[in-house]
Formats: sequence, C-alpha cells, structure tokens
Amino acid sequence: MFPFYGTGPDREEDIARIDCPVYGFYGGNDERVNATIPKSIELMKKTGKTYEPVTYEGAGHGFMRAGEAPDAGEANKKARASAWNRLKDLLKKI
Repeated sequence: MFPFYGTGPDREEDIARIDCPVYGFYGGNDERVNATIPKSIELMKKTGKTYEPVTYEGAGHGFMRAGEAPDAGEANKKARASAWNRLKDLLKKI
C-alpha cells in the first residue's frame, strides 16, 4: 500500500485489517496528517507489520500534484521528484 497524504489508522482493529506492507509519503508541512504517524508506527510495530513512512521536508499536503505545476515551489518539486523515485523503486521490488 502506498498512501500519499492521508491520516493513518489509530485503532488496533483497523491495523488488524491491513495485510500488506505500507509505505507512506507525507509532506513535512502537513501537520494534521503527520500527527497520526507516530500512533500508526506504534500499532504497526506492535503487530509486526511493515510501515515505512517518509516525510518530505518543506512539502505541503498534495505535494505530488503541486510539485508538477508550472509555478511549483521548490520544496514541493523536490518532494515530488524524490517520492516519485521512491515509488518506482518500491514497485520494482514487487
């Protein structure tokens, strides 16, 4: 699973339904979403599941879309490029 931007699960019963590795992509300036990452890490670790979140410094919510715009800010452009490369690398391993 490759979530971009969304909040993570925070209940054990929700974690129990996850049956694949999770590789998260998050903007560093997206505090609402990022606030859920520690709890998701804790619960995934507790159940022995893979959760590898990466937060892209300075990027905002929706950085993949914003980063391709002609007037994109440097942080969103950099985050988009890095996340795109990470996604392609992860997909090659499947």
